[in-house]
Amino acid sequence: MGSHKTIGVLFAIVGAFANPSWSQLIRSVSVTASDAMKVTESRGVISRTESSQTAISAAVAAAEGWIRQWNRNHDERALANAQAALAPWWAQQRPPEGVLRLRAHIRQSQHHFRDAVADYVQLMQRTPGNEQARFELATLLTTMGRFSDAARQCDMLRRNAAVTSAGLCDAQIQAMGAHPELTIASLKATLGSSEFKSAATSSTRAWSATLLAQLYERIDTAPMIRRYYEIAIALAPQDDYARIAYSDYLLSQNEPQAVLRLWPEDFTHIADGGLLRVAIAQKLTSVATAEQAAELLRTRLRDAQSPGSPRDWREAGLIALKLDDAPDRALGFALANWKQQREPVDVLLLAHAADRARSRSAQVQLQQWLKETKFSHPGLVALSKR
Repeated sequence: MGSHKTIGVLFAIVGAFANPSWSQLIRSVSVTASDAMKVTESRGVISRTESSQTAISAAVAAAEGWIRQWNRNHDERALANAQAALAPWWAQQRPPEGVLRLRAHIRQSQHHFRDAVADYVQLMQRTPGNEQARFELATLLTTMGRFSDAARQCDMLRRNAAVTSAGLCDAQIQAMGAHPELTIASLKATLGSSEFKSAATSSTRAWSATLLAQLYERIDTAPMIRRYYEIAIALAPQDDYARIAYSDYLLSQNEPQAVLRLWPEDFTHIADGGLLRVAIAQKLTSVATAEQAAELLRTRLRDAQSPGSPRDWREAGLIALKLDDAPDRALGFALANWKQQREPVDVLLLAHAADRARSRSAQVQLQQWLKETKFSHPGLVALSKR
């Protein structure tokens, strides 16, 4: 989010090249995805016929670089640039495989989940042995609450002899089920395997440690929660995922000062998810700068390329609930978000918003889902005792 280069800047830069190649263009221009599509469609700067493998490889490499940046800090500009790099093939029904894989990832990150699932399904049809893509599809289906569909993808990994990936795949589904203690034991067994130890990247280890921390949250084991969150952050210090999850835990324990210590003192460069946690912590500590992070976050959301998009619903709900004391508005966002994703943070958001807004219908809807999944969390127990 924040300011983006305009389409006029893009034309000026493109004009500097007599015959710009696609690889030159994608290395030289930082633009929003919609701007890139406008240029492509209206001026023919990037020809859709330029489909040589060299051009495709250059575009894929550029997009992968932006996606790595996005994975580290969830900066919206990085995601837009990744999409812009793939602009010549973005709208194709059957784009090149490398483009299709990244389009699925980008759509998933934009919370266009149905389109992302369709891309992953097509990718599986074209490259059935693509272990990473199948794992990503299972992760997406789990996020959407489609646990049976996700489990089928895990089974396919197992049939393809991807035993370690299947174990991790199973664990993320089981983490939303009735027996977190058993899931912890099976996940630790997977992490202790020789295959995992020899092949896992630091980001995979960090993801696994974060999942363990979240599982320990469900059984309220504070020392292990803190241990595994700290391990995850140490393994991937540039990745905000574990830092955000740990912040949520610390806020639930009424430790806002500990949250502030997790993030840079200069919060202006923190991506939205982290900035939201900083703003909540600042409000709870009543520091002199308490409104600065919150105001910056609101400004970013107002300036967003697509305000009110699915990517905003969780954050908007938390802002309304935690910063603005607007439970009815929070409930509207929480219910919209609930249709998209059902991770622990989404369960807690809906539970607290429904409670604060005194919405019996939302509470019944959530209770039915909890009964079906047998999901439990100390945060829900504490809420029921109020």
